[in-house]
Amino acid sequence: MNNTILSKSKKFVGEIFRQKGSDESYYHNFTHTAEVVKIAEEISTALAVKDDEREILLIAAWFHDIGYTKQCNGHEEIGVEIAQKFLRENEYPEEKIKRVSDLIISTKNVV
Repeated sequence: MNNTILSKSKKFVGEIFRQKGSDESYYHNFTHTAEVVKIAEEISTALAVKDDEREILLIAAWFHDIGYTKQCNGHEEIGVEIAQKFLRENEYPEEKIKRVSDLIISTKNVV
């Protein structure tokens, strides 16, 4: 598992939420996102998910609600765009970027 990309993801997402997040957003903020990542990490560890798969899952968890910093409706697609740009800038493999993107989109319409 590439802890560097995970650390960079956390830092990047934190900066965006600090700069562009809404004070009125009680649920879609950095605290919520960090909690989602923590729970995803705990579950994936308990299920013995392979490191490469866990890395993809955790990156998607970091970016899953970042689109809320721009708008509510369609925030998943915006999150995908932000994640893709960030990951490409960090030379993350394209096949993994696709999987991260698919995971973020899979959160659409989840209640």
